[in-house]
Amino acid sequence: MSDILDMTYPGIHSPRSASRLVSSCLMSMMLTLSTLAFTAKAQAADAPDASMATPANAGQDLPTNCKIMHVALMIDDGPSANTERLLKILADAGVKANFDLIGKNCELNPALTLAIRDGGHQILDHSFIHAQPATLSDAELTDDVVNGAAAIGKITGTEPKWYWPPYIALDPRLADILSTNGMQMANCSTLVGSMDYDTTVDAATIKRLTLEGVKDGSLLLFHEWRNETLDQMPSIIEELRKMGCVFLTYDEMDAYLKSR
Repeated sequence: MSDILDMTYPGIHSPRSASRLVSSCLMSMMLTLSTLAFTAKAQAADAPDASMATPANAGQDLPTNCKIMHVALMIDDGPSANTERLLKILADAGVKANFDLIGKNCELNPALTLAIRDGGHQILDHSFIHAQPATLSDAELTDDVVNGAAAIGKITGTEPKWYWPPYIALDPRLADILSTNGMQMANCSTLVGSMDYDTTVDAATIKRLTLEGVKDGSLLLFHEWRNETLDQMPSIIEELRKMGCVFLTYDEMDAYLKSR
């Protein structure tokens, strides 16, 4: 035994020396394991927080090296000739969006309105005729809000409780109108505009403005009548996912923003 110890660890000539070596090795191993455990705990702290998962992001594939960002896709002005194409893009991507529908358009396209509902997307009232609120009398503004919700409800069976104002125009009269009719104003304070309502803005810019502006809690605004927006949508969704984004309905986003 002494010969083996001498060959393997020169200078060790007794069991006591061997015992000291074993103790030293065990202490080194314990220190290494403690360091590894601390490192693993620190890495877990930087990983996406599973407790922030919501029904909308459950099952969504996310990168493991970035924080989760909660976003909501807000799709204005439908239903339109592009609705069916957009619904397929969203279905293929496994994403739920929020459709801010115009009542008059719903009356003209009831089947598309139902397809939006049946796709699991949330519907918001975007007025009946999409007029600039400042151009309407009190009675006209009330009708535009209430009739929009009624037109949607007549088709889907449920009137939306959220109002998404045309032109994001927060007319002070809306507070009383919405309260009287059991509705609520959607919170537009975290809006990120793609500028796709401006037909001089090209497809690449629509995508760039969206990705540059996104942060946790963002409402990402698009208009479904822009072909360029639909052209970019699969790529936008893919890039947002790479950034750690999960997609919420407006109800979910409202609850999340109030919880922060």
